[in-house]
Amino acid sequence: MKKDIKIFLLFCFSCLLIFLFSLLISRTLGNIIRPRTVFRPSGMLEIHFLDVKQGNATLIILPNGNAIVYDGGKSGNSFSPFAAGEKKVVPFLKQTGIKEIFAVICSSPDDDHCGGLADIYKNFTVLNTYDIGLPHTTESYASFLKAVERNHSKYNLIREGMLIEADESVLIQCLWPPDPLIKGGNASNNNSAVLKITYGDISILLPGDIEKPAERRLLKYAGSLKCNVFLAAHHGSKTSNSEAFLKFCSPDIVVISCGRNNPFGHPDAGVLKRLESNSKKLFRTDNNGDISVFSNGTEVEIFTEK
Repeated sequence: MKKDIKIFLLFCFSCLLIFLFSLLISRTLGNIIRPRTVFRPSGMLEIHFLDVKQGNATLIILPNGNAIVYDGGKSGNSFSPFAAGEKKVVPFLKQTGIKEIFAVICSSPDDDHCGGLADIYKNFTVLNTYDIGLPHTTESYASFLKAVERNHSKYNLIREGMLIEADESVLIQCLWPPDPLIKGGNASNNNSAVLKITYGDISILLPGDIEKPAERRLLKYAGSLKCNVFLAAHHGSKTSNSEAFLKFCSPDIVVISCGRNNPFGHPDAGVLKRLESNSKKLFRTDNNGDISVFSNGTEVEIFTEK
């Protein structure tokens, strides 16, 4: 009898040690987001800012399970061999368990935004495509348009005032570009698709590569620019993120999507200070890797890969 009690107590003690060890490991790895292996509606809004080096790729998973891809990073070439779509975006989508994509949004025809999108169409059914429709001659943009056609995805021109109806509990507003589009040397930047996503009390602003001329025109929205999470415009470039624009946005959290030691000097040192002074927390994909935002509509949690 005494022997049985000793064995039972030893068993209980072993279980306690295993529990404490597991708790320690979970605390240590608490900042690492592990993609779901089975895809199902979670009741949470998820925004994943993927580390695609110098470029942008953002995955939005709505509470009802619908997935939206906002940009796909750049294509691989002899100067920059990293192919964001093939190497990063597609694998992440598959790990997350996504089988079908409700919408792909191409915020700009520049390679660092549209270059990786063609790979998404090769691997998934994409129901809807939203594009600013700015005539562009790059090979990566042409590949994107061909992929849309082959996939039989519904093609839409995205314009100011449109709503993307993908989940009745989430408001997805397009604040930019205007109709007609802005003309000029930086048209691909200043006509970027700007999205505001609102779920309950929480909102996220995705401004693409807009520069100061577009920012000034967006000030007409005033209070509508206020957001909890802000993706720094144009990767933190000095051509964007003006003081006036940031004052209206007044985000709690700023995310900068940029590559380590990139040749453009993103983020600009002066802009970095401005972003820090106009927010509470700042994260960067070059330093933090993938950055994931989860919200139940009242609170926000941030998880980083590094």
